[in-house]
Amino acid sequence: MAEKDPAWDETVRGKKMSDTTGMTIYKYPIISKFMMMPVDMEIIRTEEEGDNIWFWAIVDTEGPKVPSRIRMKQMPVLEEFELALPVGAKIIHVGDIGGKFFMWYISEVRANREAPNIEKEIRKFRAFKTGGTMPSGLNMKYLGLCKIYVQMELALYIFEDLT
Repeated sequence: MAEKDPAWDETVRGKKMSDTTGMTIYKYPIISKFMMMPVDMEIIRTEEEGDNIWFWAIVDTEGPKVPSRIRMKQMPVLEEFELALPVGAKIIHVGDIGGKFFMWYISEVRANREAPNIEKEIRKFRAFKTGGTMPSGLNMKYLGLCKIYVQMELALYIFEDLT
């Protein structure tokens, strides 16, 4: 392999195994650590592995990168809710921990921290139970599954409402 890639943090992602360029699938840990992240990435998979959560994304290795940090935000356990997120935040995973629902997202940072006055936008979300009715005509993006236990497991499928 050629020279080291300054955007590749071996302490987070391990030893770089190839010099692939162009469109590539990479695996990233969901941790709150400053990283140089591709501007355009398509999240294609998330997976919990023990105490760790990973996401896979299609990235353009030659495209621009921005300083970013992965953030976690608690979600209410409701069928409809809104959250204030930084403008342009890319949601990468939703899941449950100890009966609480959480969302992980990538946010651009400045000076290695999220600026306190960063512009936020209100985003709308909906949760549907297995077997529950979903209204027609909604423009939604599936984000993932959260489970809660109330005498038995109740699964809620979380969607972002894009209407």
